[in-house]
Amino acid sequence: MVTWELTKTLLLLQEYQQYKILITDKPLSPKYQPQPVEDDFQLSKIHSLTEAVGFLTQFPSHMEILGKLGPELQELCSALQSNSLPAVRERVHDTMSCYWMALLKTHPLDRQRDARFQSLLSISLENYIMSHLHDLVFHMVCTKHCDDDTQILGLVKELASVGVTADQLGAPEDFAVPLPAAVVELASLDSLNCPVDKLYCIRTTLDLILAELKGAIVDAHSVLSKESQLPTLTTDDLIPLLVTVIIQAKPLHMASNLYYMENFQWTLSPNDAISFSLVTFKAAIQELLTLKPQELRPRSEKVHRELCLEDLMKVTVEVGQRFQRSGERREEIPVSPLDRQMERITAMIAACTQESNDVTLNTTGNTDQNKHVIG
Repeated sequence: MVTWELTKTLLLLQEYQQYKILITDKPLSPKYQPQPVEDDFQLSKIHSLTEAVGFLTQFPSHMEILGKLGPELQELCSALQSNSLPAVRERVHDTMSCYWMALLKTHPLDRQRDARFQSLLSISLENYIMSHLHDLVFHMVCTKHCDDDTQILGLVKELASVGVTADQLGAPEDFAVPLPAAVVELASLDSLNCPVDKLYCIRTTLDLILAELKGAIVDAHSVLSKESQLPTLTTDDLIPLLVTVIIQAKPLHMASNLYYMENFQWTLSPNDAISFSLVTFKAAIQELLTLKPQELRPRSEKVHRELCLEDLMKVTVEVGQRFQRSGERREEIPVSPLDRQMERITAMIAACTQESNDVTLNTTGNTDQNKHVIG
């Protein structure tokens, strides 16, 4: 029958006769259509341990298996203490694979075949397990990478003590703006206790660097003419900015965290944005280790990490020169994100000074009024 159909199709083609082909995306007969499974899992990705636990516990069929997993993980902790890190990684992975299969079998066949569900189950289970084993495993990782952590932290403290700025590390001076949100985010890295939380911490750190810098660029662009072009941020610019954030955040166990994130999760795709974040951080640490405080390039005069009184007076004069007496900006003077930052600082100081003067005048006025009443 199949041979006849092929021959008939070829014959029609040779005779140049028109014919129609009906293409369907599923069988027409309900008999051969798969029965829909209720999609009662709403997440498309797992971003945190809280989401991982929530995903696992939303299915009643999981509870009995998870109840057995807890005691087994306690026994596993005792057994792993005498093992090497590669052996620990293998044992944890074997445990995860065993329980992943057990949990998967509690679901209907169509859901078992769902690649998205399989991925969510894998990510959730591995982070659930690692959160229970974190104190033991991370302590072993820190012990192994103690020298690397100490070297990185010592260099970070040394660079922080001399007030290194991004322009000294190779970033354009106009990009050397404060990145406080990124610093705060990275400072929380050591307190997190599972791979997914740590991975999204470094991802969020990079996102905040880009967001804060883009905000500064757009803010500077808003006061320029429409013909001016926004500066472009490249990967070469991102690395020195990230190194600056690492120096300011001063993570205690940077090398250990990178090893932990890379080796104790099994669901990360090489093409995922999280993988890019991990690679970027590793590149930043390699760049950091090449730095020598005494060999850094001079800091740009436009970049001020902390403003003393003399610097403040100088910046105030520079900002004042960008405006006409009417208060309108001089278009011939270019404005960068760093310039806008200095303008905001000057405006804040001016506002505080004015407020202080107003308070002083009000106090003086009230005193004079009281004297008049008494007299």
